Amino acid sequence: MAPIIEVFGNGLFGTNDPSTNDQQLAQIQASAFNSVILWSVHVAANGDLTYNDTPLVTGGVFNSALNYMKPYVAALRKKGEVWWGVGSWGASDFKNLGALLATGAGTQTVKDTFSALFNALPANGVDFDMEESYGPDMRKTIVRFTLLLAQSLKVQTTYCPYMDESFWLGCLADVYAQGGQQYVQRFNLQCYAGGGGNTTASWLAPLKSYPKPLGIADPDTFILPSNWVQSDDGSQKFTPEDTCQFFSDPSMRENAGGGFLWNTSEIFSSGYTASDYATAVVNGLADQC
Repeated sequence: MAPIIEVFGNGLFGTNDPSTNDQQLAQIQASAFNSVILWSVHVAANGDLTYNDTPLVTGGVFNSALNYMKPYVAALRKKGEVWWGVGSWGASDFKNLGALLATGAGTQTVKDTFSALFNALPANGVDFDMEESYGPDMRKTIVRFTLLLAQSLKVQTTYCPYMDESFWLGCLADVYAQGGQQYVQRFNLQCYAGGGGNTTASWLAPLKSYPKPLGIADPDTFILPSNWVQSDDGSQKFTPEDTCQFFSDPSMRENAGGGFLWNTSEIFSSGYTASDYATAVVNGLADQC
């Protein structure tokens, strides 16, 4: 299976600006990126969704002002995978989901809301960028939302952790035990910012030795390590050459199912192209820098 070469689309296509959107789509299409996470979707306490600050689904109805996104998302799907990224640092999206999923009426609201999103802008599924808390209530929320997406909406899930592997492995075990199969496709492992120091190797060993069954068909392709194009404060920048070297480290590339970069905004303002960076990830994973 070809490696997943993924990028976080930071607000990608979030503004109705055909010139910019066309240029950015063309860059991605010309690159080796075969998976894009549209980031970030936020969940309000009442279940409404926003795409960053723009209303996405309100009262179970998709915002028709975003219909211009349809050909862009469809074009990305022709090339590879597309995911809606839910959550971010400092958000309360999964806290809100937990409160909703704790009741029958709230669960129906979540179904209706995400059905409206996927009916309007179909995608492979949802990436969970949950950075809020790691207790038993949040574990239940993660599992309930994963099962709802898979069983009710027939879409997939990826997890995007940066810490507390035992929590995320517990979620995988519960999904498998309650769902009868593993619906989570992979870990998109953050190895930058708060996840600095994470490697494929450091997360793979506990995954393989976990005492409960996880239902993962191939653990050696389950983890995608990652890097950022630049640090949030701009003090640390990674050129394509730096990126290739990062992914070529044996602790990153060995037993990896691919790799991802954070994020398109940084790529488009870097002076390099999406193709430059995607090729750097490919070559690094192949140890061909």
